[in-house]
Amino acid sequence: MGDASAFLRPAKLKSTAAVVPLRAQKLKKDQKVMKQIQFSTIGTPEEVVQYADTQTPSGPRSDEVLVKVLAFPINPADLLTMQGIYPRLDASTQAIGNEAVGEIIAIGKDVEDWSLATG
Repeated sequence: MGDASAFLRPAKLKSTAAVVPLRAQKLKKDQKVMKQIQFSTIGTPEEVVQYADTQTPSGPRSDEVLVKVLAFPINPADLLTMQGIYPRLDASTQAIGNEAVGEIIAIGKDVEDWSLATG
């Protein structure tokens, strides 16, 4: 789904990492933007899903890694969350999705046991 980026929190990483989306923010003229799939009200996906611009992060905090998301699925759990059947994992964001495929592009100074792929 494009050039979206999100933060992963290393302390919570397991064999299948969960993406922690960025919080919705007002954009300034000179800020880089990324695309985000989100919803703000409960309803059927075709009624509530929005494809929105949000701020691209400048870098990770000391205990985070910055991941450029290359693709992400919209799973049945996401559809049930949109309909209000499942609770949101993070109530402070309008973004959806719990899984992603991506590339680590920056590592916070306190993160251990991770490295950038070179190729």
